[in-house]
Order: sequence, then structure tokens, then C-alpha cells
Amino acid sequence: MKIKYITNASVLIEGKKTKILCDPWVTFNNNSESNYYNYPENRWTKKQIKNINPDFIYLTHSHPDHYDPMTLSLFNKKTPIVIANFKNNYFERSLKSIGFKNVYISDDNTGIKLNGRDRAFIYPAETTEELDSLGYFEIDNYKILNVNDNIENFNQCEKVKKTFSQIDIAL
Repeated sequence: MKIKYITNASVLIEGKKTKILCDPWVTFNNNSESNYYNYPENRWTKKQIKNINPDFIYLTHSHPDHYDPMTLSLFNKKTPIVIANFKNNYFERSLKSIGFKNVYISDDNTGIKLNGRDRAFIYPAETTEELDSLGYFEIDNYKILNVNDNIENFNQCEKVKKTFSQIDIAL
């Protein structure tokens, strides 16, 4: 198991069978269509990001510092995108409109099967349920919780604790 920090909320989780990239947003040469910029300034090249070649991409929400079509254009459009089951899933429609057809929406009970025995459980944030999500991953028998910039919610934290009982790594 390897976890590599890229920038902002972008993290690469690499297990023996599954490589999942979370929130790939990178501003190259201080160029941004959203007027959001990585700080400190990004040192990754487009080639380095493209060469990550993830098995899955987890997008937490549609803010431009988490969902960036410019960065996503570096990846194969067949790469599965993992998102929460939002009530009004405009996020799914937006991803499909930029060419990603393999958009996997997490089932609240069974999650999403990744590679091998690895799984992902993605839940809408209770505080901002149409905007944000949190991800719980089981990769190489490690339990990883990614709450990105999710607003803390006591009830949801209790629910995660009760549902999963163990967290080895928190992001």
C-alpha cells in the first residue's frame, strides 16, 4: 500500500490490485480556466500526471479545485469515475458530457467493487448532501477514510464509525 500526496485534495492510493486517484486537480504553469490555482505552486508535469494511469478516479464534488475538466482530459475517457449517489446527480451528467461514460455511483449498502477484493463506499455529505461526499475505501485490507474538505457532521461520523468500526488511515 502506497499513498502519495499530489496537491490540494489530490491523493493517489495505490494497492496491490487497485490504483485510485482522488480529486485530480492540477494547475500547470499557473494556468487555470477557473481562476483557482494550486498553492504552493504545482511542480508536477502533465506527463507525470497522465502517467499515473489510475484504475479509478474518485471525485468528491464539483468545486473547481476537486473537479477540473482540464486535468481530467489527461486521462483515458474509459477510466471509471467513482462518485456518490447524490439525489440530483448533475455531477454524473457533467462527467458524461465531458466524455467519461464509466461513471460508477456508489450504492449505500454494497459500495463499488474495485479490483480484486478492494471496495469503495462513497456517501453524500450529510451537511451538504447535494455538494460533497466522503469516501471509505478497503484496499489491501487497509481501511481508508477520505473526507477531503467535507464539513464535519457528528451524526455522519457516528454512522461511519458504526458501519465500518475501523479506520486505519484518514485523509
